[in-house]
Amino acid sequence: MDIPAPTRLWNSRISKTDNVCLESEQLPLSDLSYIMRSQLASKSVKEWLRAYHTKGIADAAHRKEFVAECEAGRMYFFMTPSGDVYPCNVMNKKIGNITQVDNWDSLFTKDVRMELRKSVRACTNDCWMICNTRSLIVSHPVKVGAWVAKNKAISFMGQNP
Repeated sequence: MDIPAPTRLWNSRISKTDNVCLESEQLPLSDLSYIMRSQLASKSVKEWLRAYHTKGIADAAHRKEFVAECEAGRMYFFMTPSGDVYPCNVMNKKIGNITQVDNWDSLFTKDVRMELRKSVRACTNDCWMICNTRSLIVSHPVKVGAWVAKNKAISFMGQNP
């Protein structure tokens, strides 16, 4: 199966060097729970999807489900201001530099894409950022929609999702 090169261009202006995740005890869980309930109570589908993202910030088990479905390097990537391209802004695996190739396809050759997918599947980083949450929502709309429906009902009954 041929894996296509990323077709969407997302760029970040910030290059972070310490990708240390906060421990769950450090997160203000009651505040995040309040935010999530407010998002689920909204009439906006966008807010419901933001609640899905908020759940991942607060819940390590929710993030773990994502690890096996990560779309880094396929649905999105990270590019430094100097043109270095990485699968995401957490993985320290440089794909190449956009300024050193003639076109996009020569950066993402078939061999590079195959190796990239292996690296992403082997990644154990506990990350949850809007770029990867968005790709998860786009790639798995039924699963995310089921989560939203279930948790909207739970929230409507006054319980914490």
